[in-house]
Amino acid sequence: KEPAAVSVWYGTNRAGTGSPDLAMAFGPEPGELTFGRLTVTIPPEHISGALERPSLWSFTPFEDPLYHVVLAELQPLARSVFAEDCCGDNDRLLFIHGFNTSFHTGALRAAQLAHDLEFRGKPMYFSWPSRGTTLAYWRDAAGVDGTRDSLTAFLGLATEGSGKLHVIAHSMGNRYFLDAVESFFAEFPDRRFGQIVMGAPDVTQDELEARLPLLNERADGVTLYASRNDWAMKLSHQVNGVP
Repeated sequence: KEPAAVSVWYGTNRAGTGSPDLAMAFGPEPGELTFGRLTVTIPPEHISGALERPSLWSFTPFEDPLYHVVLAELQPLARSVFAEDCCGDNDRLLFIHGFNTSFHTGALRAAQLAHDLEFRGKPMYFSWPSRGTTLAYWRDAAGVDGTRDSLTAFLGLATEGSGKLHVIAHSMGNRYFLDAVESFFAEFPDRRFGQIVMGAPDVTQDELEARLPLLNERADGVTLYASRNDWAMKLSHQVNGVP
């Protein structure tokens, strides 16, 4: 069996590093909104929900497409080419990553989700400039305002055409998404979303309740997944001092 290749159309307001290593192509610093298409390969014996990566204890710590989820290609695209390539009649599935996530890890997860869900449309991915470390929680949380315009513009492009845009946002990525939603609807009053899935949203209860009426009105459905045993949500509750 051969690895399966998944194409993902991405947008990011991370600054490029110029590194030839695809895993290091974008760093944690903010930059201009850029677009592109990436290819991720999924191993033949992939387990649904897993993100197979080289083990720290392995004697061969290098990526092997037969056993690991691998970022195989990264191609920058001009805005017009990006829009023509993916924004039309097809439905799209947009993944917005959470806190403590590099561009590379988020890209692998976006592809894995689209593959495991057997999504028939165009997988999409937005990456905001997370530092990619657990110690940078406050720094990641402070970047929402700086990303608002970029994510609003990306949502505007991603909702062009007759296809629906479905969104999966994880953890702190929900803060970034919800913050951009109001400005997005103000700028594009005739647009709407398909399904919105909020996974373990690191969002205060008050903020969510304030935004839900708008989301319910302008999306086909809103689903929130949460667990009482989520240590990250427990930590967020303690750090922020609000439910």
